[in-house]
Amino acid sequence: MPPPSLDEVSSAIKQLKCNKSAGSDGLDAELFKMGPVRLSVVMHQLIVKIWEQEELPEEWKLGIIHPVYKKGDKLDCANFRAITVLNAAYKILSRILFCRLAPLATDFVGSYQAGFVGGKSTTDQIFTLRQTLQKCREHQIPTHHLFIDFKAAYDTIDRTELWNIMQQYGFPGKLVRLLKATMDGVQCKVRVSNMTSDMFQSHRGLRQGDGLSCLLFNIALEGVMRSAGFDIRGTIYTRSIQFLGFADDIDIIGRTSAAVCEAYTRLKREAARIGLMINATKTKYLLAGGSDRDRARLGSRVLVDGDDLEVVEEFCYLGTVVTSDNNMSSEIRRRIVQGNRAYYGLHRLLRSRRLQPRTKCAIYRTLIRPVVLYGHEPWVILTEELDLTEIGHNRGWRTAAMDRVSWRMIGDQAMSARRAQL
Repeated sequence: MPPPSLDEVSSAIKQLKCNKSAGSDGLDAELFKMGPVRLSVVMHQLIVKIWEQEELPEEWKLGIIHPVYKKGDKLDCANFRAITVLNAAYKILSRILFCRLAPLATDFVGSYQAGFVGGKSTTDQIFTLRQTLQKCREHQIPTHHLFIDFKAAYDTIDRTELWNIMQQYGFPGKLVRLLKATMDGVQCKVRVSNMTSDMFQSHRGLRQGDGLSCLLFNIALEGVMRSAGFDIRGTIYTRSIQFLGFADDIDIIGRTSAAVCEAYTRLKREAARIGLMINATKTKYLLAGGSDRDRARLGSRVLVDGDDLEVVEEFCYLGTVVTSDNNMSSEIRRRIVQGNRAYYGLHRLLRSRRLQPRTKCAIYRTLIRPVVLYGHEPWVILTEELDLTEIGHNRGWRTAAMDRVSWRMIGDQAMSARRAQL
């Protein structure tokens, strides 16, 4: 694998994101992006040297962790989200390695995975799951679903097993060694306000804040799937087991309870080998399309490989609620409620006389409408629900475009003309 060219380094510098916190060296991404051509040449020489020696500067291995409070008891560390800030210079090398690894990872990872895959998003998996439930219901085929939750998935990966997987399946040795160099000797500090902790080493898991982590996790999970012997070809009509995945959010779909339980056991065993542990408390079991007799036989909890899993009637998968009868009314109404919350949260901005109507409409299009329409592609919507959606939509447009005039004074024709002007 040849070293990166000057054009690759220049392209990686241009792709750095602005307005981001500087790492431990205090150098912002803007410094590299706005710097002279000579800076790109110097960075190219440094990266080529790293490429040949397969060793990173010690400063590039240091990450500053900033705990961000979520909710709950502030004395419990589990209620904080850790955000790691890396050096901008390291991100240039990371971007180059990402571009080299991405096509190889895409060819390696199975079609069940949509997380961090070009051209795919959560809506693809939501649509696939909805269509599976709908078609199986039409043909009276019950499906069993196990929604898997991993404990701190990215932080528990065994790096040695990850490198073994990459070597086993033919990834270029040079690329594997460079990726290994980015992980060896990684050190962290925790910064709270103006105080910084002592430095400590990280021996497990992927680097938080590094763009390479998403690809490496997909590769590790694909290695688990292959080691478990899963064959994901075909459909649920021809196979007793199928998978849907978006990064670490996995849905095991089976025709029978026995098939799903067997797949869970194999996945759990192989995942533990690389450090991934399944969180039985958050892992849920859902029976879709089954008879009342099947549900009574299943009960409220099911024991799978020693794990006591809860049986639920609905589950929030990738941000959308999936029910056992594939009833979309609850999800549509939930979307409408969340859209109303977003609307009233931004109500002061939308009613402000200091903002231009064009700005208000941009706020509505980017912050309110996507909340309502997330995952709407497979919706089967009733007239009543359509009316509720239209009411919220018209209210948002009227508030955004009223421009100091009460919406009660704006007729439908005038409103349509106003929207056309915007």
